[in-house]
Amino acid sequence: MGNKKVTADEFVDAFTKEWEVFSVERNVSGITPFEARGNWTLQMTTENGFLHRVMRRLNAAGRDLEYRMEWYKVDALYVGGEDIYGRNLTYPSEVHAIIEHEFDENLETEMWKLIHWRCPLKVIINYDWAESEKTSTSRKAYRGEKLRKLWTMLAAVNAFYPEAGNAEYLVLMATRDTTD
Repeated sequence: MGNKKVTADEFVDAFTKEWEVFSVERNVSGITPFEARGNWTLQMTTENGFLHRVMRRLNAAGRDLEYRMEWYKVDALYVGGEDIYGRNLTYPSEVHAIIEHEFDENLETEMWKLIHWRCPLKVIINYDWAESEKTSTSRKAYRGEKLRKLWTMLAAVNAFYPEAGNAEYLVLMATRDTTD
């Protein structure tokens, strides 16, 4: 089931309506944003916190969204350009490549991260089973099935919100063979 995109106007409307309720509750509980910043962040971001409640308002208008917070990290980035906020390219203006290395079989998690980053080159490095280890149908079909799944994921996300047509995906799959 797909969701229609949340517009800025819809978000502001849900945010404003929830803020009216939240402000009353906050005044009763005595929570102030600048006296207890850690507590305030928790009030805003945790499960059943303010932002989660805004999402529930959006869902009440016919969506089926789920709430996540502080999700995932990436293995490596190649960056350049200028630092747009900070020093030493802490916040670079250019991300040239994002790279995910996955030794195990969970390429889908790595692909999900790549799909949602904005950069021209997205790389996954993984390892197929050694020929001597291809003892089951699933191990024999591992490479083909993983590649099919990754491209299916990309197509599903692009059906919702297409990325720039010049983004490249590279999957490097070596063997797990230990005989060098």
